[in-house]
Amino acid sequence: EMVRTRCTEADESIALSWFDAIFADPADNAGDAEHLASAALGSFRLGRRRSGHEASINVYNPTRIADGWDADRTLVDLVSDDHPFIIDSLLAALETMGVRVHVVTYAVVDVPRSDGVICGPVTTATGPSAESIVHIEIERIDSTVGLSELRRELADTMADVAIAVADWLPMRKRSLELATELDALAASGRPDAAEIAEYAALLRWMDAGAFTFIGYREYDVR
Repeated sequence: EMVRTRCTEADESIALSWFDAIFADPADNAGDAEHLASAALGSFRLGRRRSGHEASINVYNPTRIADGWDADRTLVDLVSDDHPFIIDSLLAALETMGVRVHVVTYAVVDVPRSDGVICGPVTTATGPSAESIVHIEIERIDSTVGLSELRRELADTMADVAIAVADWLPMRKRSLELATELDALAASGRPDAAEIAEYAALLRWMDAGAFTFIGYREYDVR
């Protein structure tokens, strides 16, 4: 009900779908109603309009005057194209900065947009328009400089994630291609077929999530 009363009629259904996405877990939806509704609306307003593929990030201390509510924690909201490693990378950055984390909620949803603006309710992610919504509550940072530094650090982290993922997916694809090539060699009757089959199995094991690719080099052995 609080979500309905705090947004325009045109945004109502979209904002409610955003709330349902970010606080879908009953455990996340068991807190103070004003806090949950206000946090969801803050996240929605951040993500309502995006330009390009750069992550939208807000680090702030809500106040009655500016936001219509207040909290004893600092809030971190992020909306970005969906990538692997987002949560792990953000939490690692916060840990490196010595920031204590109290709440983490995360959703991957399809966000219909027109010229960067949300034009319909968000739904469970099934297609290429998937975006990540992240809401984190941390120990309060009262310094304006501290808030700015934290936002800059998280923006740098997300930029690194985007670069890593751009390389990571092609490397995974190449590892499976190599595994297939090794299968063919193992099936050719070579004396070392068993050893080659183990190499192929290793590549598939790595691709299945046991290994994070951060670099790749190919040698031409003559």
